[in-house]
Amino acid sequence: MTSVVTQEIRLKKMALVEALSAEIYGKLAEKNHANRDLWSKLKKEEEGHERIVTKFHDSLKEGKISVEHEDVTLHTLEKTCEFLELQLRVLNTKDYFSSADALSLAETVEDKTIDSIVFDAFTTKLPELEELLKRLKEESLAHRESIRKRKKTTLNLVSRILSFINRIFG
Repeated sequence: MTSVVTQEIRLKKMALVEALSAEIYGKLAEKNHANRDLWSKLKKEEEGHERIVTKFHDSLKEGKISVEHEDVTLHTLEKTCEFLELQLRVLNTKDYFSSADALSLAETVEDKTIDSIVFDAFTTKLPELEELLKRLKEESLAHRESIRKRKKTTLNLVSRILSFINRIFG
């Protein structure tokens, strides 16, 4: 069994993953206006996830919840935070991101982060917490899907525009 102190550290890192993800989406909203609605929505949801993960601290201390999933090691969480911090540094080097670049970056962030397994890391016997964790995981998976759909739509549009230009200027 993992010590409560180790679980508390994991929980803090999990909250940091959510906070960094929210910060990335906030920066994308500033630098990619075409998809500002998506970035603003994702930022708000990640901020909500951070608040919820932070609130789990009390449940952990009371023994109502534990963070012992074997895939969610402190090392994995630290590497995820380092990756997200690197993406923020990349975002801060440019004033503008095209839709294709912004969506690709967001897709990479979602693919590399462990949002979808972070919520699997928790175990609880409380039905209300189980339901909340299920909802949070579903939201995280929906983030990936909405980014992928928007990227596909954007790339299809770019392809049609390029095809049209090619026909005109042949």
